[in-house]
Amino acid sequence: MGENGSVNLPSPPTVARSSTDGRVGTALAALVLGGVGIGVTEFVTMGLLPEIAGGIGTTIPQAGHTISAYALGVVVGAPTIAIFGNRLPRRELLVGLMVLFALGNVLSAMATGYEVLMLARFVAGIPHGAFFGIASIVAFDIVAPGRGGWAVSRIMLGIPIANVAGVPLATWLGQQAGWRSAYWLVAAIVDFSVWGERPTGRIERETAEARQRVAERDVARSEDNHRTDANYVRGTEPQRGAHSDVRDADVRDAGTDGRHYRD
Repeated sequence: MGENGSVNLPSPPTVARSSTDGRVGTALAALVLGGVGIGVTEFVTMGLLPEIAGGIGTTIPQAGHTISAYALGVVVGAPTIAIFGNRLPRRELLVGLMVLFALGNVLSAMATGYEVLMLARFVAGIPHGAFFGIASIVAFDIVAPGRGGWAVSRIMLGIPIANVAGVPLATWLGQQAGWRSAYWLVAAIVDFSVWGERPTGRIERETAEARQRVAERDVARSEDNHRTDANYVRGTEPQRGAHSDVRDADVRDAGTDGRHYRD
């Protein structure tokens, strides 16, 4: 107990210690890496259309339809996942999306004909729209209170990194080692991303518990402040009453109704 009956509260627990910081950093890097993979596979096909057309025995304009197939997967996948994935655990849903994305790119790398490649690109596009929304929520939930905006901004670095470095590298690789190698590269990136996302569930639980402790501490501190203010008010009431009695007595002694009373 402190002065005026106040309660001495313990210092708030540290939300993210060194070991947790390392796991959070790994998880965020994995989410960024997933965004890089999505950015690479979205744009690399454009630079490899001659190689793809020659590999599956079709024309360049027809090979360009694979870009439209990916875009169609994005359009179909985003609202579908938003509707049916709303009640699923976010971490498991995110991992499932990345596995589906990896599968689409593996099928793209193994495609032997136009129809199979079209289907593979459609499958690869399904997780695209939902990934960034879910990854942003997960990133917000695994960091310490007050750092959610910073974490979300890190997730959005995936596409710029892909445009600046990932797409040129994958295009060069596809032109040198065959167009299939570009999709194998994306699949490998996604595998690393899924591996790095493993601790996010535990981190979310730990961070949620820390947020709850901080909230309880703030409530207790607010109640303590209210009690201190109430004690102060009660302690000053007798003084105000005594001052009022003296003032009334002065007025009566002066033989006036108070209109000419001056402090």
